[in-house]
Amino acid sequence: MLLRAITILILLSFGCSHTKKVSPVDERQILIRCHLFNMDGELLRQLLGRLCYLNDDGSYVATFLNQNIVLKYDRHMNVQWDREIHAHHHINKNSEGNYVLLSSEYTNYKGKPTRFDSFVILNKDNGKEMAKLSIVNHLDQVSNWPYYPQDGLYLFDWEKSHSHRADVEYSHYNSIHEVPVAVKIPGFPEINKGDYITGATYEAPVLFLDSRLKKIKATLVIPGVRMLHDVQVLENGNLLVYINTFRNDSPYYGKSMIAEYNIQEKKLINIYDKFYSDSTGGVQKLENGDYFFSYHTKTDAFATLVNSKGEVIKTITFPYFRNSPVIQQARIGNYSKNMELNPGP
Repeated sequence: MLLRAITILILLSFGCSHTKKVSPVDERQILIRCHLFNMDGELLRQLLGRLCYLNDDGSYVATFLNQNIVLKYDRHMNVQWDREIHAHHHINKNSEGNYVLLSSEYTNYKGKPTRFDSFVILNKDNGKEMAKLSIVNHLDQVSNWPYYPQDGLYLFDWEKSHSHRADVEYSHYNSIHEVPVAVKIPGFPEINKGDYITGATYEAPVLFLDSRLKKIKATLVIPGVRMLHDVQVLENGNLLVYINTFRNDSPYYGKSMIAEYNIQEKKLINIYDKFYSDSTGGVQKLENGDYFFSYHTKTDAFATLVNSKGEVIKTITFPYFRNSPVIQQARIGNYSKNMELNPGP
């Protein structure tokens, strides 16, 4: 199989997984990177990989940032397929069961080696690329935003294993989600169920991509927002946004915020803003209407659960990440079935 030697090297470098038996009363766990925690922040299991998507049948897909590879393991930790690709920040699954992820392309732009974002769908059964959209092919739709730097480029220094490939990057998209309901963006065609939404750091617009990653259907700028790390379409048609920072002309300058954004009314609905995360983070709206989001300080990683009124239900500290607290998406789910079926390596 492709990259078998690299796979073996990854297994050796990570060693055995850390596993803690789950009590029958534990109904939910928290997935961060490839680590599972209980609702008190105690580590239950560490799986192989940098970012993981866990399935109920015991299998899971893992990205390996430094090795430029995506693997799917079955419940016995056999490699079902592998794909040589750079994946970063977020891996998701669409309604067809295929995997959607953020990737990179490198090319010379304005005389400089430059990283560009791309969005990729991988087949659930064999890992083959089913669709791909590259920002570099759609610059007419994402360029010339008023708050971009003059040359439209940013320093590229967040991925050391790729720093030799580019000095700068054109954009920095952080999340990708399937759209669950049709929404209307003024001035653009209707966004359909099954399309995708993605959001970026810096001043880049939110993008709506068609379901087959053939085109950018719409772009959207949320007024006052400078940096966000997660954006999703909710069942009510609002956007759920994790805002890291606002521009200095915003009344919310100096704050981070979990919010819903009403597209038609251009209204930002503040859910919770009593925290600050200048970079990273993710947010999830639970079925009961609560909001769950992650953030970090210089030394510690946290996740907070708040209700629809913005009242804190619980804040969780993760001692495992102390002094290395940078985390992206944190997701609450019932991962007990995966843990029962997959004993780990």
